[in-house]
Amino acid sequence: MKKQLLTSILLISSTLLAPQIMSCSKITDKVTASTTSLDKGKSSVTANLSGAYTGNFKSHATLSSVAKSSMIINIGAATSSVLGGTGGTTEQFMILLPANISVGTYNTKNQSGTSFTYVGSNGASASGWSSGALETNIVYKVTKATSEEIEGTFEGSMGEEEKNTKVSVNGTFAAKF
Repeated sequence: MKKQLLTSILLISSTLLAPQIMSCSKITDKVTASTTSLDKGKSSVTANLSGAYTGNFKSHATLSSVAKSSMIINIGAATSSVLGGTGGTTEQFMILLPANISVGTYNTKNQSGTSFTYVGSNGASASGWSSGALETNIVYKVTKATSEEIEGTFEGSMGEEEKNTKVSVNGTFAAKF
């Protein structure tokens, strides 16, 4: 089941990211990702990860996107070592939020359909952690929410059920619809 979920996430992410990014902070700190420099349809995600995987994620503008429907905001962000990424060959972050979200603090445990997912690949294999696995969760703070933009911070833990591993994460996100 988790392999199918990971494969689905990679497929959806690569589809969303095919069209044409922010230091990390704790949730209580000032947001550093900003929509100011983003073009419409683009996103920015940064994160510090530690635990089963340790690294720093900073998305690249070329590999970022955002899609908003009447139900959901889908923030897709990726980087590659070819484009200056510091992790494996390819790294992706996907954040799913309710479309009607407002400024405030939330927990993914209390919201269905909301998730934070990180996937890294070294070219030979992929590993991924999600906020919905292993009783893990992400607390996120939306600091800006308009009809055209969203910004915020997040922190917590994500799990990978198949290998029974977890990562701690804190970071920022921004997107312009």
